[in-house]
Amino acid sequence: MKKKTTALFLLLIALAALCCFGAAAQDSIPYAVLCRGEDGWETCIVTVDSIPPQTLTDGPVQPPLTVLKDNVPLSEALDYSVSYFDNDLPGEATARVLFRGDFWGYIDIAFEIRPFEVSVPEIAPIPDQVYSGEPITPEPVVFVGTQCLTCGEAYAVYYENNVDVGTAQVLVEVFGEESQFLSAEFQILPRDAATLAHNELSAQPYTGLPADPELCFTFGDVTLTQGEDYTLEYFDDVEPGTATVTAAFFGNYTGTLSLNYQILFGEDLVLEGEAASDGVFLSWNAPYGTTSFRLYRFEEETGAYALLSHTKATFYQDRKCAELTEYRYKLVCYSRVNGALVRSPIRTVCVTTGLRRPNLALKTMNKKIKVVWTENPNVTGYLLYRYDASTGKERKIAKIKDPSIRKYLDKNVKNGVSYNYTVRSYKKVDGVNVFSEYSEGVCSTSPKSLLAGVKKQKLTSYPIYNVQGKSTRYLSSVELSAEDLKILEDFAQTHFKRSWTDEQKLKYTLEWINAEIYYPFGKTFEKICQVSHTVAIFKYKKGQCLQYNGAMCAMMTYLGYPSRLIMGYRGTWGGERWQHFWAESVLNETTYVLETGNYGRSGDWMYFFKPYSETFGYIKNQANVS
Repeated sequence: MKKKTTALFLLLIALAALCCFGAAAQDSIPYAVLCRGEDGWETCIVTVDSIPPQTLTDGPVQPPLTVLKDNVPLSEALDYSVSYFDNDLPGEATARVLFRGDFWGYIDIAFEIRPFEVSVPEIAPIPDQVYSGEPITPEPVVFVGTQCLTCGEAYAVYYENNVDVGTAQVLVEVFGEESQFLSAEFQILPRDAATLAHNELSAQPYTGLPADPELCFTFGDVTLTQGEDYTLEYFDDVEPGTATVTAAFFGNYTGTLSLNYQILFGEDLVLEGEAASDGVFLSWNAPYGTTSFRLYRFEEETGAYALLSHTKATFYQDRKCAELTEYRYKLVCYSRVNGALVRSPIRTVCVTTGLRRPNLALKTMNKKIKVVWTENPNVTGYLLYRYDASTGKERKIAKIKDPSIRKYLDKNVKNGVSYNYTVRSYKKVDGVNVFSEYSEGVCSTSPKSLLAGVKKQKLTSYPIYNVQGKSTRYLSSVELSAEDLKILEDFAQTHFKRSWTDEQKLKYTLEWINAEIYYPFGKTFEKICQVSHTVAIFKYKKGQCLQYNGAMCAMMTYLGYPSRLIMGYRGTWGGERWQHFWAESVLNETTYVLETGNYGRSGDWMYFFKPYSETFGYIKNQANVS
């Protein structure tokens, strides 16, 4: 017994030493016990793993232990037994290892017992998203403890405020005997402007005003709205050179973008050309600030462009042209901007000429009419047409296949009947006939017409006179532009018959204006006030008395007869009167009224070459002249 007591004393010393120096490792704790040796009991070291915190379940907590000596497990049945204290409630419990057999002593190991906690579903943090223009629906990760649940099987997801930038909400319904509802949030961040697409900025014409092209942004199928998603600011956007537009984004987008574009003098210059009866007719517009134009024609002989005209006009008639030949033209306009001479981009056009239109003359004889036209040795032949006023029909009366023949005697006529003749030439090119324009119609008799004996003139303008005061005052003249001439020519080709006399053409025009023109007010009237009388009436079909009677003057001018636009009054002398514009024409020393009227606004009254004595309500120089 003395020997065992000595061993116990040694054991207590060993335990004290362990207490002084601490455990050898955090998870494996060494203990000194007595063990049987060859010479009796002696001290030895065993190790036991520490016990982690335990969770209280249905009964006492008995965590398993492993005891090692020299890294060799001891046998719980032979070498030791384990008992537990205070292990059925939350708090601190003790596991006691009681050694036996070849070992002697005991070890108390304390451990923590935690109360049982039921695991509840949780949502993992949702990362930030970027605005896309569509509802954003990131699938949340839902887990219970360490187990991830499956969307659709274990839970359903609902979203709110998940389109625009800001805080979006996620609501998760976890299925069970009683559904549980979880909520989470995520942030929708603005989209960087660098990811957006935009339209190209084309060069803008110099107009003397800010040139601000439209700039639109898109992201996929979403088109951004200016003022709601971004604002635009323009810099250096008036004078020719490089301009800049800066877009600043806000709301669902972020950042700024700056884009450059060019402002070019003459960028809006347009050159047009068409084959005319005696060459090529060229016309163009006048860009803002233009001082002059230079028109060139390409010459095959030199292989270069030669100057045709240095002009301020906006049209040119090139009469030095061969028939059925292609001609190339180029146009440049010039201006001075801030003291420097600048030129526009070059504009080109190609025009293929047709056959020259023949000129025609008649000689009336007894039951015969001799038709004579200009000869063209380059053609294949001529086609001759006749309009019979007694039947109102036109037909081809001759096909001449010899280009040297330039006359025809029509014997199938009656005295006293008016006939109108036209002729056109044709040429066979690559097996296909190419035709010239019709000649101007020539009437075989002198019809009872006010225009009979009136010599046609080459006119380009008509004057405006003011007769509202005591004396007549000249106001201005209206010059027919290239656009006006083109519109009048198109109207003539579309509406006039080749067989008509000029009087028939003018009467048709007056009646057409009366029936077709809309009488505008307000902003509509202000708009057509900015264009010529010809454009307002024959293109837009809108106008008041200034426009529709001015257009009648324009047609008179186009056909070569003098006319003038009068600014006076209409009404009853001594009674009510109102300002009015009408047309006058002096033919054979007699003054006539040309009044188109306007059906539906001012009634169906009109006057076609009527003396004032046959009209009503016209007041000139404060006197009723009707």
